[in-house]
Amino acid sequence: MLNNVFLKTLYEKRWMLIGWSVVIVFFTLFIVLVFPVFRDTFGESLKDVPDSMKSLLGDAKTYQTLNGYVDIQVIYQMIFLPVIMGIILCTGLIAGKEEQGVIQTLLAQPIKRRRVYLDSLLASMVIIAVASLSIFIATWLGALIIGEPLAINRLLQATFATWLVTVLVSTFGYSLGAITAKRGLAGMVTGIVVFLGYVITALAPSVKYLKIPNYFSPFKYFNTPSVIQNGLKLSNILIMVIVSVIFIVIGYIFFVKRDIYQK
Repeated sequence: MLNNVFLKTLYEKRWMLIGWSVVIVFFTLFIVLVFPVFRDTFGESLKDVPDSMKSLLGDAKTYQTLNGYVDIQVIYQMIFLPVIMGIILCTGLIAGKEEQGVIQTLLAQPIKRRRVYLDSLLASMVIIAVASLSIFIATWLGALIIGEPLAINRLLQATFATWLVTVLVSTFGYSLGAITAKRGLAGMVTGIVVFLGYVITALAPSVKYLKIPNYFSPFKYFNTPSVIQNGLKLSNILIMVIVSVIFIVIGYIFFVKRDIYQK
């Protein structure tokens, strides 16, 4: 049995990581491989797409280059896979294990709460990084197969943005689970926040009253403006990092002070 909480968490979640990574690679690769079909057919049907839908569907010009296509169909759409994985993972590391009685067993050993909290969190970030990297690998491989040029440097930046926003959302669920010790509640609230945030950011360009709420959506800072087209925006990175740290600190303060649930 591994004594190190970080390594133990990675070992326990290895099959989850492999499974999700395979799914992400499969779907991403499939999407990239059908790019020629979209370019020649579907793109033409989007000439008159309304502005309110362009952030979700793109327009005819978007589908003429692999970079534009990847921006809409991979980066902006596939984000849900690592996000869902991150929520499932992080709401289970503290709250889920506490409900199962695992946290109590860990703390019965000479291991401090701080180490349980931070090591588990660090392991989740590594797992999310590998899942996010799967998008990059599959996209790059797909571009090689179909022989289309792709901005690899911008794709790496978009992958980093994917990791950042997934960490932000996941740390919210992680901290909520650490505060409440209820995995179901943490997962439900986080899921609602993610769904509302995505919808708000998608509609904000065309719905005026959503512009202010959009500032509270994690997805505003993920790919606005497009990372593939414009590169990473420093202010977006700082906001996602700072908010993630705030969630982590709040969850830590509550977790180290509250009573542990006794099964």
